[in-house]
Amino acid sequence: MAVRATEIIEDCQRCIEALIAKLCSTTVPWTSWTSTLGRPETDRWELASSFIYTMEPYFVEITGQQQGGSSLAIYEVIIGTWNNRKSGGAEEINIMTSRIQNLFQVPATWSTAFTITINSVVFTDTTLRAQGIGILGITGARQIETEEKKEFRNEQTLRFIA
Repeated sequence: MAVRATEIIEDCQRCIEALIAKLCSTTVPWTSWTSTLGRPETDRWELASSFIYTMEPYFVEITGQQQGGSSLAIYEVIIGTWNNRKSGGAEEINIMTSRIQNLFQVPATWSTAFTITINSVVFTDTTLRAQGIGILGITGARQIETEEKKEFRNEQTLRFIA
């Protein structure tokens, strides 16, 4: 396990985003989307494709379970999807949201490998479980109001233990 207790928020966010980014670089229809840590710092209309963003996880509670002598904690992280009519529209946002929902519901996610660097160490073909992250569940999508009528945005909350 490479997720550091002292950097657990950042490391977990980066692991979850690395998993999504891997799918965005290798698997159709994910390849038509971009994955980012947090929301992009640019205007949505300047982006060439729809994107999936992974926000910073936040602490929910301590569990009674232990791993390596330390109590495990439950965290939640918002995973959002955002696009406009130039990059897919309402149908595309629903496909993106459904793919994320399915990703964190199926057992195959436990074996989906990705590469990540944590604390200057490169982990190739690692998994969320190998990094000490266990998925507990994901909420259905919530529509997020946007300033532009032609923009579409949803958010889901992923609950995990680390």
